[in-house]
Amino acid sequence: MSISPPTEQESEGSVGISRDRLGRHIWKNPVLLVVTGFGAGLIPYVPGTAGTLVAIPLYLFIAPLSPTIYTGIVLLLFALGVAMCRQAERQLAIHDHPAVVWDEIVGYLVTMFLPGSRALGVGGRRVCSIPIIRYLETVSDQNSRA
Repeated sequence: MSISPPTEQESEGSVGISRDRLGRHIWKNPVLLVVTGFGAGLIPYVPGTAGTLVAIPLYLFIAPLSPTIYTGIVLLLFALGVAMCRQAERQLAIHDHPAVVWDEIVGYLVTMFLPGSRALGVGGRRVCSIPIIRYLETVSDQNSRA
């Protein structure tokens, strides 16, 4: 399923397809639904924070698993995310649409798994997550341009 190209007004802005129009399409498009954090990325202010909030229940679900299984799940989510974000970029006709929050979701899972992250406390984990999420965005940017 594809979305019609951005309107002239949307093209003049830097965000491509408007959040309103995107919101009407994500429920019919599984890729867009997932990469927007099941709609969390459509929040007009702080969509990345909303994406991180989506990651918390996922983390609580997989945290009790062995480190090997946890790592495997996160690597799988990262790889699937690169492919899904590449497809979403083509559908939305813009690179890195603000509503795409998959990188925040996976970045949070990586950050929460860091050795000693429990000792850092919530504030320390947030500080550590910034460079990790930036790295993941850089890698996904490079892969999406390939």
